[in-house]
Amino acid sequence: MTRAARLLLLLGSLITLGAWVAGTAIADVSVSPSKSFGAPPGLREQAITLKTLFDQGKFADAHALCQQGFAAATDDETRGFYLRYDGEAYMCEYSPQCVEVLKQVVEQFGHTIQVSWAKLDLGEIYTQEALMGPPEEPAAKALSALDGFVREYPGHEKIARVLWLRGRCSERLGNHEAALADYQEAVNLDPKQANADLCMQRTFEVQVQLHRWDDAIASAQRYIELFPGRRPVEVGMVKVLAHACKGGLPQALKEFEQLITQYPNLVSRCAEAWENLVDLTPDSETCEASVGFCQKLLDQYPEGEPAAFAKLGIGCGLMREGNRDEAAQWLERVLAEHPTGKPSLDAHYQLGCGLRDSNPEEAIPHLREVVGGETDPRRLARALFNLGIAYTHLKDYDNARSAYSELLSRKGSDEYRILQAGAHTNIGFTYYLEGRYDEARAELNLVVSRWGTTYSAGLARQWLGDIDAKQVL
Repeated sequence: MTRAARLLLLLGSLITLGAWVAGTAIADVSVSPSKSFGAPPGLREQAITLKTLFDQGKFADAHALCQQGFAAATDDETRGFYLRYDGEAYMCEYSPQCVEVLKQVVEQFGHTIQVSWAKLDLGEIYTQEALMGPPEEPAAKALSALDGFVREYPGHEKIARVLWLRGRCSERLGNHEAALADYQEAVNLDPKQANADLCMQRTFEVQVQLHRWDDAIASAQRYIELFPGRRPVEVGMVKVLAHACKGGLPQALKEFEQLITQYPNLVSRCAEAWENLVDLTPDSETCEASVGFCQKLLDQYPEGEPAAFAKLGIGCGLMREGNRDEAAQWLERVLAEHPTGKPSLDAHYQLGCGLRDSNPEEAIPHLREVVGGETDPRRLARALFNLGIAYTHLKDYDNARSAYSELLSRKGSDEYRILQAGAHTNIGFTYYLEGRYDEARAELNLVVSRWGTTYSAGLARQWLGDIDAKQVL
């Protein structure tokens, strides 16, 4: 496999123009410590203080407080509490040390109430690893931890969260029926709690992926009834796409008209929602249905925001079908008619990502427009990642590293957690291509040590092996 092919394989794995990299078409949910305190009554104030330090990013202060509290503690419940919170501080820092600390809680303080929270945190971490790379090993670890949690703590306040995580792991292993069953169980526990929201989202998104259009419509409608006014565009567009894909163009148009009539100030979000949904199942059937619906919509609304959405949607479908030249013509029309604003950024994003490999020189100005104007941290992170790829294609390694470094500087965003391993790997790859092997080794060893089970780590090991071979020669 050539160097360029290896790079593109990584890039295709991490960011194929769409929503898989975020795990969901609506809202990425990266792992994080439990939102509940899990603290004995006498330690609740300390828990509040530690959670505040986490929120403020003051992790060194949190570690110091935990270590002082652990050293001064005279009972196992208190020691387990401080050790668990120390692990959660590492978790918030995205440090791999969190796993070892949380394992210590399970091994040394399994008789305390802290063990359930530590097991939940470990389940979160292993689930994230399963979402970031080859799923078999981390998903098996996650499912083992989560299955045990369900057996040991059936009435735990976070059981719905556990079902959500278990469903995500089942999805990554291709067991969609088990995932749907877990999501449904979580919703049935309490339809109004936060994890029910997440599970309902994944339910209709999995159904879209499986082309179960009637089920997706029913699930989206139930979501609307359970959570009126929440994410109306994103959920409403599920119904539009499902009707279009099952051949019901009149009903799809009706659903779209109802949506923009009810939420006229949210029309600008339709294109991104549509793009994310198409990316859940970017096959020829879905792309053709998407283009057909948008062309019909454009006939009915030749001007205004609906027309801009329709042209973006046509460009989206054609780009996913591989018809880049025709797609670019539609997207350039959007830029000509909307030189600024959300339609412009959406068109620049699609052009930049779509042309990244075939015409990186043309893609770069589009991606730079997104980086300069986008306020959504998720899309901004993806644009920076794609910008790094485009510069690498052109052998402009300094600018490639600059794009990846800017992405890594945005540590607080959810997308950072998904893309950081790939960014470090690709920085190492640029050094490798320049023959700067010591710098390449430092970046690639970092990836292997922090994200050892991910696809990025597999590539990092390959390139480290190539470096060793070259230096021996």
